Amino acid sequence: MIGLTKALAMELGAHGITVNVIAPGSVETERFRATPNFAQAIERARASVVVGRIGDSEDMARGVLFYAAADADFITGDIMHITGGRFG
Repeated sequence: MIGLTKALAMELGAHGITVNVIAPGSVETERFRATPNFAQAIERARASVVVGRIGDSEDMARGVLFYAAADADFITGDIMHITGGRFG
């Protein structure tokens, strides 16, 4: 996805189109809550996140809204890590 994002940014930039990607960390969703051993998985995930909580859909949406705003019109080929400080 990162390579595709950068290639599309290079191809489409001349047309005024920006291309960026969100790289999410752990996000608490219905699907995540339905996984076996959810309680243990959520505790491991929380322990590995600097901010001490798991992300939610609103955290991801704020990143998308930033990229969609006029203030981001000079940003392209970028990767926004929305991870709460977890990078591995």
